[in-house]
Amino acid sequence: MMKLYKFGWLLWDVNYDDMWSLVDVIWLCPQCCCKLSRSKEFWDMLEYKYACAKCGLTTTLNKSIEEKWEDFLNVLYSKNYKDAEIINLDWDLIRVQREWIKDDDYRIDAKISKNKKWELQLMVLAWSKKEEDKTQLFLDPTHERLAFDQNDSHPREVFSKVVAIFKNSTSAIWELPNDLDV
Repeated sequence: MMKLYKFGWLLWDVNYDDMWSLVDVIWLCPQCCCKLSRSKEFWDMLEYKYACAKCGLTTTLNKSIEEKWEDFLNVLYSKNYKDAEIINLDWDLIRVQREWIKDDDYRIDAKISKNKKWELQLMVLAWSKKEEDKTQLFLDPTHERLAFDQNDSHPREVFSKVVAIFKNSTSAIWELPNDLDV
């Protein structure tokens, strides 16, 4: 099935050879799909005029069609990377996986990342839409630590119990019964 690509309001047809190497790109009229050609009317400096022989459409571009062709190819090739995993080498954390869960009352955002030392980390952000409760938990499996952001609500205000089970230890946060408050 033939594909036409719309870019910069023009239609583009891409032709490949038998080895799937790019051979040619043809720019087409967006109204009738006829190949556009250079207009015979006078051009001002930095103006590029094209016309359709079939429907008479004329257009003025800010770049030549050959320069637009390069832009089109760059955008076309970028589609190859749309689902690529991004490894961020500029920041401390490198995202490995992310899960986002929401319902009418609560939101949870969980991220598994790696730090500069390539150690695994887990961050869980949870909050209520109806109240001002928000907590952020951090799990460090390498050092078997469970921590939370002191600037947010205590995890006991959002969760009834949080348990982190590591290889050699367990860490937990839960609401103490009233008679056992310390």
